[in-house]
Amino acid sequence: MPKNILQDIVPPEKRSIRNIPIPNKLNRSSSMMSDVKSAKIKEEFFEMPKQLARPKDTQDNIHYGEDILPHAYPFEDEEKKVFPRKNKLLILGSVCFAIIIVGLAITSLFNGATVTVVPQQEKVEAKSDTSIFTAKKDAKEGELAFQILTLKKTEGQDVPATGSENVQRKASGTIIIYNTTSAREQRLIKNTRFQTTEGLVYRVNDSVVVPGSSTVSGKVTPGSIEVVVFADESGEKYNIGKVDFTIPGFAGDPKFKTIYARSKTEMTRGFVGTVKKISDADAAKAKQELNAKLAQELKKDALSQVPADFVMFDDALFYSYATLPQSGASESSTTVNEEGTLSAVIFNKSVFASNVAEGLAPAVANTDVAIVGADNLNFTIVNKASIDPTNINEISFTLNGSLTFISQFDENRLKSDLVGKKKSDITMILQDYPSINRANAVIRPFWKSVFPTETIDIKVIIAPNSD
Repeated sequence: MPKNILQDIVPPEKRSIRNIPIPNKLNRSSSMMSDVKSAKIKEEFFEMPKQLARPKDTQDNIHYGEDILPHAYPFEDEEKKVFPRKNKLLILGSVCFAIIIVGLAITSLFNGATVTVVPQQEKVEAKSDTSIFTAKKDAKEGELAFQILTLKKTEGQDVPATGSENVQRKASGTIIIYNTTSAREQRLIKNTRFQTTEGLVYRVNDSVVVPGSSTVSGKVTPGSIEVVVFADESGEKYNIGKVDFTIPGFAGDPKFKTIYARSKTEMTRGFVGTVKKISDADAAKAKQELNAKLAQELKKDALSQVPADFVMFDDALFYSYATLPQSGASESSTTVNEEGTLSAVIFNKSVFASNVAEGLAPAVANTDVAIVGADNLNFTIVNKASIDPTNINEISFTLNGSLTFISQFDENRLKSDLVGKKKSDITMILQDYPSINRANAVIRPFWKSVFPTETIDIKVIIAPNSD
């Protein structure tokens, strides 16, 4: 059989970098330097240029001194880093500390108590034909008192002129007459003169009675009365500011020093000359429009000036108007001026509610009460047209509509009584508050059973009776 020549011919081993033996992973760390030397020898033997190595910026490059060799084991993972145990414990402790701090902050933020109180209440129906009440400016104990809020305002309106006329007008103003002579009143006749230090004379148009003086704790208080006086003559020279007056009729009498007067307002409106004339119809229309505007603005001003603890009703407003001298005259028009005065009867809310409760809600009449929605009551003054707005001393009024009276209690005192107490003690504490029907307390956080130690952390809410 012929010899197989091909089997006898063994081709020489092909030299290639791909045939470089790969060491075992377990021996890698111990034979790293020998591998490097082998790689260098094979590179020199086969004349392998360094340019064929992987780029320097490749992440798989391994640096040994100044030489750069391709990573020989691209399929192997790098040795895993072992996180020190003490670092784990440190981080765990920090996290636990942060959780505790946040928990304390949240607990502090939501710490507190809310007490919902349902006070004694009574609902009634007031009827105008049976619910009639009386109030006085100078009320005695047990009577319903009121106060007067007085406001003044002026407005002007241009009106077309239809001609001109000569005018002679006397100045006028309000003075206060004082009597320090004795407790006896002093009568002054019509046209009694009041004189300034400059010799200007003003008179009263009607007779007046000046009250006598009074003595309280050794202090003498003079009797007094307000009156309007008019200049003895027409003209602008009688338009003066506030001054003191004597009564020439008492000259040579001791009363000359004990009965005297002082200005309450300036003396104005004195005039002699020609003014533009407007028709009566135009003047009447302008006055009507001005008075309506004055009423609206005076009421708005009054609402802004009423104290928070007082109540004012629409029907308790009294208006009066006075025509002032015309002004701003031109060739074609003149200005009509009006002065409006508002006298508003106002009541202290607590006093008003207590007095009304005596007649309508006897169940809560003996406690400090408030009326829910008192501003919306149908309040009507009896015989209002017969009352002088400048001298209101007593009024009668009716009420109509549904009223709810709520007993009041000292909120600050209740908070102080609850401070530091157990939640279960609230029933015993409320025994000192007869005006409270029932109460419910919620303490935060929920696991606490004791009220906070500061009153600022206790909130009281007043709730209506749901019965």
